[in-house]
Amino acid sequence: LVHIIQKSYIFDMIKKYLLSFAIVLTFVVGKLNAQDVAVISITAPTSGCNLTSTENVVVRIFNYGPTDLSGVNIPVTYSVNGVAIPAETANFPSFLQNSTVTYTFTTQANLSAPASYTIDATTSLGGDINTTNDAFTGYVVTNTAPSVGGTVTGGTNVCVSGNSGNLTLAGHTGNVLNWEYST
Repeated sequence: LVHIIQKSYIFDMIKKYLLSFAIVLTFVVGKLNAQDVAVISITAPTSGCNLTSTENVVVRIFNYGPTDLSGVNIPVTYSVNGVAIPAETANFPSFLQNSTVTYTFTTQANLSAPASYTIDATTSLGGDINTTNDAFTGYVVTNTAPSVGGTVTGGTNVCVSGNSGNLTLAGHTGNVLNWEYST
């Protein structure tokens, strides 16, 4: 009976040892295959005057994981004011761990109307171990309408002895910075 108990005890110890080895091995192998990418910035478009309906959206993506992602398909998307474009697939010939790549979306943004636009961009790599860092949000681009001088009406007679009347400005875009006058 003692002999059977000792064999059972030894078998249990070996089983626990092998099981713990399998858990450690799974953990180590899992860490070696870990993937973690994130959009870290949006570099284009930039605010300006006369933005168009075909503005390139350019993002920088960082490989935080220990895995070489060269040649790996990475789903990426962006949205403008909450309206998402269809996901695209980014693939880089060289995307080593702890490195940054630049991706230009093939779907361009329509920023032609004068307004402020909020752009968010996200990666969606399967198996990403930290999805909390996948998105870059709140990038604001402002399309400022170009200044248009407009038309001034009224007070068309200019005399040496004096001027009178009101001038009216119509059809202008932008701010009046300074009015000139004469006496």
